[in-house]
Amino acid sequence: MIDNELAFISGKYLEEDLPKEQSYLLKYFRSETQVAFLKYYLMFEGYVRFVEHTGYSASWKWMELLKQKLQVLQAAHKKAKDEMDLETLATIETGKYKLRLRKRTP
Repeated sequence: MIDNELAFISGKYLEEDLPKEQSYLLKYFRSETQVAFLKYYLMFEGYVRFVEHTGYSASWKWMELLKQKLQVLQAAHKKAKDEMDLETLATIETGKYKLRLRKRTP
C-alpha cells in the first residue's frame, strides 16, 4: 500500500499537523470541519469522498468554495514567494490577506 492509503485507513492524517510551509493556511481554515477538509484535500488532492470518508457534513457548494479559497491562497502565496514580494507574503502568512473569490453561476 502507498503512504496515502495507510494514512487514510488509520485516519492519522486528520491528527497530524500540516507541514510548516503550509501552516499559514490554518489562519484561513478555522473550524474543525474546515481544518479536516484542508488536511483531507492536501493529502488526497480532492474532496469527492470527503463526507463519506470523514463523517463530516458538508455540501458540494461549500466544499467547492473551500477548494477555491485554498487554491487562491496557494496561488497568491506562490506568486509572492516567486516575486520576492515580502509584504504580500507576510500579509498572507499572518492571515490578513483579503480573499477575492469568484462567484460561480449554475
